[in-house]
Amino acid sequence: MITAPMNLCAKVPAAVSNDQAAFTTIAAIALQGIRLVQPTLGENVVVTGLGLIGQITIQLLQALVAVLWELMLTPKGSRSRATSAHSQ
Repeated sequence: MITAPMNLCAKVPAAVSNDQAAFTTIAAIALQGIRLVQPTLGENVVVTGLGLIGQITIQLLQALVAVLWELMLTPKGSRSRATSAHSQ
């Protein structure tokens, strides 16, 4: 049995699978980062790091901004690319 405080629990609707529900907290982390930045339509936004949270952040931002820059830091250097919400 696993226990957690009530404020960290939420009822999962029957139509939502456990796999889908598992992404709720991770998506909330991405969404909180977006809320802090407060991007506006047409603004350039850079997402640094393309791990799970970075990829979810990109998906959420594509609905909000016109140009999105993705930046991935690797041991061999950094790579970036620009994507447009309209080109997806």
